[in-house]
Formats: sequence, structure tokens, C-alpha cells
Amino acid sequence: MVETIMRTQSAVITLPFIKPENEELLTEWLNQMLFPLNPTLDEPEVHLSTSVDAEKVTCWVNNDRNILLQQFAEFMGASKLNESEVKVLQKIFKLIPEGNLSTWLQLSQGTQETGWALNGVFPLAHAFAVTPKNDKRNKLEEWYASFEADACVRVGRSVGGNRFTILHTELFGNTGEEDIQLYMDLMSHLEMSPLPTPLLEMILEEDPEYLELSFWLGSAGILKAGLVVPEPSANFVRYLSIAYAENAADTLAAFEGSIGAEGPKAIELSRMASGVNVELIY
Repeated sequence: MVETIMRTQSAVITLPFIKPENEELLTEWLNQMLFPLNPTLDEPEVHLSTSVDAEKVTCWVNNDRNILLQQFAEFMGASKLNESEVKVLQKIFKLIPEGNLSTWLQLSQGTQETGWALNGVFPLAHAFAVTPKNDKRNKLEEWYASFEADACVRVGRSVGGNRFTILHTELFGNTGEEDIQLYMDLMSHLEMSPLPTPLLEMILEEDPEYLELSFWLGSAGILKAGLVVPEPSANFVRYLSIAYAENAADTLAAFEGSIGAEGPKAIELSRMASGVNVELIY
């Protein structure tokens, strides 16, 4: 586990915006999430993701849900984070007795966010139970209800200053073309701009086994809406790097080398207020 922490730290410090205080926070957070180890359980897993422009990194820890719940609650208390968020996490644990728990820490230039996510397959209604109520959320519920779709694969929360709910569902078309059409229909229903047509065309060329819808939902509405594409080809990753991060290729190569990855396991393509966001998931 010490080796895992060192490899994670080595990868993170390859990113140009990382400062000593970021390293210290990451080390403190990892120690809180990973220790003490339980010899009767599988070793916790640590994963990283980074924006394609290398200006944001997220560290994920997967562990036994009950142990990780306790560790994260202790971290929230020590960090003086909002106590109401502990109650939200306890509420979702009662609603969803199954599912794997992850915690995450996101670092970017001058900002940080931390939170949790439950992963599995469970009723979408349980995810909406911890989602802020607003017009966009209502429209999202309406759209899923119109297709009688009620399966969620991830629900989570950011518990820092910028609180929001994370929501992922799989698209339910029979083909890639149907999935993209469903996505376009949803964006129209939400009155939001979809991803650029060239990106959607390239996703179809990738012919992924499945596609996930992904959202960040805050009190004011939808902060992020996108698609998760598994097992992207090297050509797709190269195109995204050139199109959205022309000067980050060397940094990403160093980052991948530090974690021993030949490429991302998935890509999340999202619409945000700042434009299109590309996240490489390792």
C-alpha cells in the first residue's frame, strides 16, 4: 500500500499546477482513507483521473463500504466539513444496502473538492432522493420516467464548498446510434447544448460496448452533463489531446508513465459552463 501511495504521489506531481500544499493535502487524505488496513479484507484500490489539459486531477479510493464510510466521516469531522453531508451519506446507505463505496479528492489550480460515490445498479429514485430540487432535476426525472427507465449505476456527492450530486446512468438504446439519439433527445429536453457533432461521430466510430450519461447536479441546476466512453482507442485519445490540450501531451505522457498506464480505461466528455471538458480515467 505504501508503494501505491508513492506511485500516486509521483503521478500527481508531474502536473504543472501542483504545489507543496497540494501534495500535503493528498498525502493526508490518502492516509485517512487507506489506513488502518484490515488484514481480513482486500487491499483498498486507488485510481486517478485527469483532465486532458492536465489542469485538474482526481484521486479515487475504493474500499469496504463500512470501513470507508467511517474513515470518510472522520475526515469530514476533522476538516470541519458540513455535518449535514454525513447525514446525506448515512441516508443513501440505508436506501442502498448494496453497492461499492468510493471516496475522491479533486485538485485543480487554487481549488479542491472532496466527496464520495456509490457504484452498482440501484433504483434511480434513490439517487434523486439526495439531489437538490430545481427545474433541471425535474426535467431529468421527467425524461427518465417517459422511458420507464429507473436504473442508476453511480450516485455521489461533493461535500466541500461547491456541493453537488453526481449521477450516472447507462443509456438504454439497442445500438450506438440509438444511444446517441437518446442523448440528443435528453439534451433537447433539458434545453442544453449537446457535445459537438464531431465528438459524437467519433464516439460512434469507437463503437463502445455501452455509454453512460453523467451529471453534476447543484442547487442552481446542472453543472455538468456528459457521456462516459469505455476503452477509448489510442487514435481517439490522440484526437482529444490535439483538439482540447495541444500543449499537454508531454505532461500526460509523464503522468501515464508514473502510474504505468498505456492509456485511459475510459473518457468522460462533458458540457460545462466553461465549455467542453475531457476527463481521462485510469
